[in-house]
Amino acid sequence: MDDMETEIEHIHDEKLGGTSRAKPGLRLWLRLLTIRNLIHKQFQSRLSKRWQTNLSRMDFARILLEHPDGLKMSDVSRLMMISKGSVTAISDNLELAGVIVRERSARDRRSHFVRLTPSGRSEVLHRLAIQDGWLEGMFSGLTKRELEQLDRLLEKLKESVNAAVGQK
Repeated sequence: MDDMETEIEHIHDEKLGGTSRAKPGLRLWLRLLTIRNLIHKQFQSRLSKRWQTNLSRMDFARILLEHPDGLKMSDVSRLMMISKGSVTAISDNLELAGVIVRERSARDRRSHFVRLTPSGRSEVLHRLAIQDGWLEGMFSGLTKRELEQLDRLLEKLKESVNAAVGQK
């Protein structure tokens, strides 16, 4: 843990009067936020240093990898849960880099489809393989069985949260 992470944990402890005395739900929520932030920070840093890109661009490309025929930009916006303007900005960057192509819809001229270029697909697959290695390193303190158990518990937690807020 670096100094920033230690400080975050310390702030959480102070706000809660000591994390160990906090209610389990609050303690878990803070722990999940901390872990999310640590991983996010590492990925942003590594992506920026290695490929001069960021998580939003990689997420955009990963989504297109799962849809080889392409998607409407509005569908990408919905899947990424970001504004259409943000999708446009990301696609401008990826198109300039040759990762994607944008095509106007034949049916609706206001609508655009995006898809990976062949070289973009190869590059995304290469980068995702490297990112898998990063995650393996970050999760190396857990056994395979522990990772599977954690995955099941987090899925159960997600279902519980969705039920509590009325989503499926």
